[in-house]
Amino acid sequence: MKKFSILILASALTLTSCKKEQTEEQTEEPTTETPTAIVRPEPKTTVSGTSFIDESENTYDKQFQSGSHTKEKYTVVSYTTNAKFAETEFENSVPTEDEQLLAVNIGLESLLCDGRFSGMNTSFSIHIDDKAEEIQKFTSFKPEFFKANPNAVSLDTNTSVTLKKGEKTEKIFYFVIPKDADLSKAYLTLYRGSDREELKLPLNP
Repeated sequence: MKKFSILILASALTLTSCKKEQTEEQTEEPTTETPTAIVRPEPKTTVSGTSFIDESENTYDKQFQSGSHTKEKYTVVSYTTNAKFAETEFENSVPTEDEQLLAVNIGLESLLCDGRFSGMNTSFSIHIDDKAEEIQKFTSFKPEFFKANPNAVSLDTNTSVTLKKGEKTEKIFYFVIPKDADLSKAYLTLYRGSDREELKLPLNP
């Protein structure tokens, strides 16, 4: 009888121990994997200085002293590869792990104004080389970004920037390009209308 009591007690202890282990296993929180942050290279700014003259706005008729004629000088002041950004600043299309943000600082100088003001043409695209297709200007930032960065090109830039002869300004154009892009042969093109040839502006001298 004594042996039988001991066996019952041992079984009870074993059962209690198993239940405790099962309870502990059930209460363990599931492990969640933390997404790995993308490590991007430090920004690098290169001074350029390449420029061209744009006289596409020319309807001035000397005989009747009417119309307009402007002459603008566009200059790539500098450009920054791997420009820093926060994902929350974008409306959409945040640069992926295989892409980078390129910031190009373009200067505009009004050389001549007959009949109208000079304005910053925002129809710039970038080509990595002669064989690469154009990459359009990147403008998916939120309104808050443009308020905090007034020199960034927005959809309103071509109407908000007006210069008189002799005046200058600078604006930053943003492009999303491949992370490993070689910019040694890169150039910008300025679209001036379907009936005019695009102007080419090398990124590097």
